[in-house]
Amino acid sequence: MDTFSLEHIGAGFSDPTAASQRIFRTSLTVLSRPGTILEADSDATAPEGIGAAANAILLALLDQDVALYVSPTHVAVASAYYRFHTGCSITSNLEDADFVLLASTDRIPALSALKTGTEYAPELSATLVWEVAKLASGDGLTLTGPGIESSVRLTATPLDAAFLSARAETISLLPRGVDLFLTCDNRVCGLPRSTRIRG
Repeated sequence: MDTFSLEHIGAGFSDPTAASQRIFRTSLTVLSRPGTILEADSDATAPEGIGAAANAILLALLDQDVALYVSPTHVAVASAYYRFHTGCSITSNLEDADFVLLASTDRIPALSALKTGTEYAPELSATLVWEVAKLASGDGLTLTGPGIESSVRLTATPLDAAFLSARAETISLLPRGVDLFLTCDNRVCGLPRSTRIRG
């Protein structure tokens, strides 16, 4: 088994149980109300370059039974941190990942390359945590679907036409698919697999 140095690993939640419960409730809320932006602050010391919300979501949701793919932008500073604090394994293969952490500068992977679950176990799918450069309510994208009364507008940079096209193709897979958290600094927004997104 490989080892890693603890010398430069920052602190996790000071109260792991309370913080994990709070962030877990936040994650459920944003997935059940697509387009809603909430704060996901914590007192954990995130690895360099990773925002507070992305870090809090991962600390709350990862455990020893899941595999995390870390963006090449972050892999050198983040892999040991999440292995130490959550017990998760780290994978370099997207198709093996239960969770995927991407930086705002990363190209979105082909959603077909990620786990989408099965007809009988759609929950066995990947969850994507994507740190974006800008996240705000209003303008930009139009969201419709379950959890949205009519439609919601959301600005999220760098979601582009290529992503929207790839995302539209996954709607036909329901109930299979990939759930997505968009994060920016301490803010998080959920885009579950059932949400339709138009530019």
